[in-house]
Amino acid sequence: MSNIKLSGAFGVLFGLLIGMGLGVVIVDDITDSSAVTNDPVKSYYNEYMRATALNDSLRTKIIRIRVDEWLRKNETRDEKRVRVLSEGTPVRFVVCPLCGLNRVLDKRGKGRVRWDAVDLDTALILQVRCGGGRGSGFYLDESRSLTLGEMSESPEYDAIVEEIRRQAQSILHALSSE
Repeated sequence: MSNIKLSGAFGVLFGLLIGMGLGVVIVDDITDSSAVTNDPVKSYYNEYMRATALNDSLRTKIIRIRVDEWLRKNETRDEKRVRVLSEGTPVRFVVCPLCGLNRVLDKRGKGRVRWDAVDLDTALILQVRCGGGRGSGFYLDESRSLTLGEMSESPEYDAIVEEIRRQAQSILHALSSE
């Protein structure tokens, strides 16, 4: 086999593949330079190890990463929850007090969630959207959609308008009691 130096983008890519554990078995000693093999993965791995002269501590780190990945695949839901709560990155969400939907409080590049973005006089609160099937999307039919004022005038939506009114009063009561 010719003495190939793995450098540049290919060397970096192959190093990442090794670090991710894709198709490389580290348990057996395949770094012996006298080993002749027909397996291209082992051949490239041997050349990579010789070219970069990786030491034992790096091999140990690679093995540790593979073991950590295996452990994460086999952990229970409760173990995963404990690990993520202790190691994970906290992200704050805000829940809409009217509907219960939640969003990320601070979006990168967009700033914080705004509560004044809807003009209650003109916004179509009840939206009728029409879909044309797979892949065509949904299109707003403004002629059949209603503003909050139009909804409150229609007896068909009395129950929904009353729920919104009650929840808005509960929100105001909770904010004023603080």
